[in-house]
Parts: sequence; structure tokens; C-alpha cells
Amino acid sequence: MTRCFVSAVMLALIGARVAAAEEDLAGQLKTLQKERVKVLAELVEIRAMQYKVATHPCEFVAGAEADLAKAQLDATDNREGRIAVLEESAKRFAELLKIAEARLEVGTAPEADVYRLRSLLLGAKVRLLRERGANDRAADEIKALQKERGKALTELVELSTPPYRLRTLACEFLMGAEADLVNAQLDATDKREGRIAVLEEGAKREAELLRTAEGKLKAGAVARAAVYCARASYNDTKVRLLRERGPNADAAAQIKAAQHEQVEALTQLVKLALEQYEKGTTEVDAVVSAETALINAQVNAADTSEAKILVLTNAAEKETDLVKITEAKFNAGAVGSAEIDRARSLLLDAKIRLLRERTLQKPVRKGVRNRLQAGNDEYNGS
Repeated sequence: MTRCFVSAVMLALIGARVAAAEEDLAGQLKTLQKERVKVLAELVEIRAMQYKVATHPCEFVAGAEADLAKAQLDATDNREGRIAVLEESAKRFAELLKIAEARLEVGTAPEADVYRLRSLLLGAKVRLLRERGANDRAADEIKALQKERGKALTELVELSTPPYRLRTLACEFLMGAEADLVNAQLDATDKREGRIAVLEEGAKREAELLRTAEGKLKAGAVARAAVYCARASYNDTKVRLLRERGPNADAAAQIKAAQHEQVEALTQLVKLALEQYEKGTTEVDAVVSAETALINAQVNAADTSEAKILVLTNAAEKETDLVKITEAKFNAGAVGSAEIDRARSLLLDAKIRLLRERTLQKPVRKGVRNRLQAGNDEYNGS
């Protein structure tokens, strides 16, 4: 009897400690999430104005808008809140699309801007319909929107390829469009055979772009960063294709090799982007884009939670350094407040992911663990 009583007391104490740890975790996460949303909201406001007056490219505001919606969804626990976030996101993309269309008419924006923003608006509408709930009418609307989004992204890739070949468009913008196209096509494909075909076609296009970049590098027509960018994108799609085809004797080794090559390429890309940023020859957005891709690749290649924690710990340290560099450039009058917001948003992202991964190793309730893992999967693109 006494032994049972002691066991009950011990279990109660353990339960109280777990509950307290969960409450502390929730508080830390909410603080970081709230701060990231605030930073990104400020960034979107600035980038939208910069795009409206044609001082910055569409990709800057589009990327900030997408990150803001993602951060807001990550910070929202209930369905009604998520619907409100997606409604507001769709509204903002619709407003930006009107600006792009107006600028296109007067010749101050390329046609690619319209397709980029249209694809993002259509993506937000698809997510909104799914969040509101499934029914026959919604399913038909989603299919129509997915088809329209695929067409918009196909046009975007086709319009972006010539400027990339002529070195008037950065590699990350074209590869971002490529990745969006593949993701949109996968989202619209229900069967495994169709998904494999999408990834095979995507890998084929990216392999061609990689060969073009390597040829131009030999001729001195592109910078080495373009090759690293194209190589990383190709290997990312290759990994996804290998996984979609299914496990076999060679798949695991091929995946590891492709992941290693992707991480190596992104490591070099980050190094070059950071050097150029410190010299003032590129924007902080190029560094953030490369850093984000590298973190995702390293996390996806990590086999254990401990390895992922090490990746995210190092990432948080690097992003802290990037914030310091950006603040020094701001104090010297070399960049604006938007650049600080961009660097800070990446640091907060790394901290959120690190906190989640560390907590997965602690004794928390199954429901809490599932929510933490879902958050990590969302960040890692799973």
C-alpha cells in the first residue's frame, strides 16, 4: 500500500514537472513567434513600398510576404485564426498583383512579376479553401486553382530563363521559380506515378540549367555562385525523386551522395553571398536565401535529433553574426532598416526551430510532441 502511494506521488510530481516544462516551452515559443511576425510585418510594409516605387525587385516583397504568412500560421493554434491569416495573405497578394499589373502597363515591371504574384495569390487561395473544409465544390475549385497556378508558374519559369542566361536575373530567383513549379505540380498530383513524372521533369530541367551554368562558368560568362545555386537545386530535386521512387539497395547511398553534394554547394554559395554582402555588391536577401536553403538541406540530411540540434545551434550562431554585420552596415548608412528585419527574421526562425528540436528530446505529452514535430516538418519542407 505504501509503495503504491509513493509511486502515485512520484508520478504526480513527474506530471507536474512535465506540465511546467510544457508551459515554459509554450511561453518561449510564443514570444519568438510573436517577435518574428512583428519583424516580418515591418519588412513586408517596407518591401511593398519599395516595389511600388520600383526600387527593389518583385522577389523581395514576394519572399517577405510568403514568410510572413508562414510565420503567422505557425503562431496560430486554431482553425479560425488560420483562416483569418490566409484571408489576409490572399488580400495582400491581390493588392501586390494589382501594383504589378499597373507597373507592367506603364513599362516599369516585367511580365514575370505578374505571373509570380499571381501564382502566390492562387497558392494562398488553395490553402484557404483547404483550411475552410472539404466539400465537392471546394474540391473542384481547388483543382481549377491548382491548374491555373501551374500555368502561371510555367510561364514564370519560361520568362525567367532567358534573363538568367543573360545574367540579368539572379540564379536563386530562377531556381525559386523552378522549385515553386515542381511543388505546385506535386500538390496537384494524386498518384505516385504522376509525382515521379513531375520530379523527373523537374530534375531534367534543372540538370540542363546546371550544364548551362557550368559551360558559362568555363567561358567566364557567369559567376561561380550560379553553378553552386544550380547544383544545389538539382540535387534537392534528385533527393526528392529518389525518395518518391521508393527504397531499394542503392537508393539510400544515392540519397546520401546527393545530399552531401547539395550541402557542399550551398556551403560555398553562402560563403560567396556573405563575402559579396560584406563588400556591398549584393543584398542581404541573397544571403538569407542561401542560408535558409543550407539550413534546410543540413537538417534534412541529419539522421538524428542530436545532429539536427547541432545544425540549428550553428545556424543560430551564424545568423546572430549576420544580424551584427547588418546592424554595422545600417549604422554606417550602407543599408536600411528592411535589411535588419530580414536578417533578424532568419535568426528568429533558427531559434524557433532549435527550441522545437531540443524539446522533442524532453519528456512531453504525446499531443504536444506531435504539434512540435508538425511544426518542424512544416519548417523543413516535409
